[in-house]
Amino acid sequence: AHVAVEKPVAMTVGEIRAAYDVCREHGVHLACAFQRRADAAYEAVSDAVARGDVGDPLSIRAVFRDHPAPPAAFLECAGGDPFHDLATHDVDFILDLVKKRRHYVAGDHDDDVAHHPDEALGSSSTPALRAAGVFDAATVVLTWRGLGAHAAPPLCAVIELARGSAYGYDQRLEVFGSRGAAVSVENATDATYRRMDAHGLHDGKLVHSFPQRFDAAFATELDHFVDCVRGHAAGPKVTSHDAVLATTVAEAARISAHEGTLVKIRRPNNTRDDPSALLLDYAR
Repeated sequence: AHVAVEKPVAMTVGEIRAAYDVCREHGVHLACAFQRRADAAYEAVSDAVARGDVGDPLSIRAVFRDHPAPPAAFLECAGGDPFHDLATHDVDFILDLVKKRRHYVAGDHDDDVAHHPDEALGSSSTPALRAAGVFDAATVVLTWRGLGAHAAPPLCAVIELARGSAYGYDQRLEVFGSRGAAVSVENATDATYRRMDAHGLHDGKLVHSFPQRFDAAFATELDHFVDCVRGHAAGPKVTSHDAVLATTVAEAARISAHEGTLVKIRRPNNTRDDPSALLLDYAR
């Protein structure tokens, strides 16, 4: 049977690689769901970058503020890692944007993440979370240095994460480029409503949470998976390479935040096409 799974495919790079290998050996698809790949607004941004509408991307800013805040027991026990749980969505989308830059060389996987530093800071809003070593807010910084005569300009991506937004499900992204132009994903509201009075402007509330914000994307993902099973599509949008890279960057961010150090993702010699061989270098 073909397999569709929410991200992550597994909790470690080795397990992810093994899952894809088993599916490949049995001739079945393994579809990992990163719903931004199937969302109309995020797809529009991706297409604009691919067309060169903004020029060469110079900065990317993503915001992921969750709503409602999960129970403290969930954070303190099984679900406290914001990097593997939340950040991977934007990490996967940003890595896919990097591949769509005008200067990107197809097949040059070193341009994905290798040799580029990853830094993260985390904070805990309650004494219980601090005691458990759990962050409920964090910032991740990814940089591409633009090395080489024909490389794209340096690029910096910042991902802001928070577990508890009081005002609704806040999901935004902006790409600014060398043409002085920007493309962005804005928040969805529960109604196209605005009241204007002496106290200012009052818009409709943001949607409640991810089932409401990404309902159409989930349906599109499922439709594409069915097309793959029926042979109407070449394969899942998210490849084994993509799944491994997203988890690798998330793990680098987790280490950076907890160890308080810069993490560099390094590719050993002769492992160009094997993202599972990437190494995380940092001061211990």
